[in-house]
Amino acid sequence: MRNSTNRRLRWAVPVAAGAVVATVAIMPSIAVGRDHPVLPERSAGSLLAALMTSPAPALSGTVVETARLGLPDLPTSGSGQAALSWQNLATGTHTARVWLDGAQRQRIALLGDLAESDVVHNGGDVWVYSSSTNSVEHVTLPTGTRASDSAAADPAMPVLTPDQVAARVLT
Repeated sequence: MRNSTNRRLRWAVPVAAGAVVATVAIMPSIAVGRDHPVLPERSAGSLLAALMTSPAPALSGTVVETARLGLPDLPTSGSGQAALSWQNLATGTHTARVWLDGAQRQRIALLGDLAESDVVHNGGDVWVYSSSTNSVEHVTLPTGTRASDSAAADPAMPVLTPDQVAARVLT
């Protein structure tokens, strides 16, 4: 009785290993599937026109910059790595967080040790904040420099439709 049980157990391991190998070989073809989507035929011009009319996606990210210009560490204004000055940005490593939401809304935050400097653009307003001095500066952009006024700034420049832009790019 004991011999037959030992024989069965000896064969259980190779059978289980074979089942695992067969499963691994078959599963990728099942997971991937065989049907590919059928996309409509599009010309290059219509694809470019669709790209021109699609809204820009909002995005955010982190940028780490290291300036190695061969310069020694320059003195900063005392606010650490988050100061928005050319002396600070010309040497060392800096981390910035960036948020973009189209041509009308952007924000950049320069991070430092227990300090942060922010530049926020919202339509015609630009705000600059420094946590080290706990101060905010506000600037209103002139009408001709706003992204929404770019077509109105030069009336001699014709406004092209996305189809016309696509046709010019392809030629």
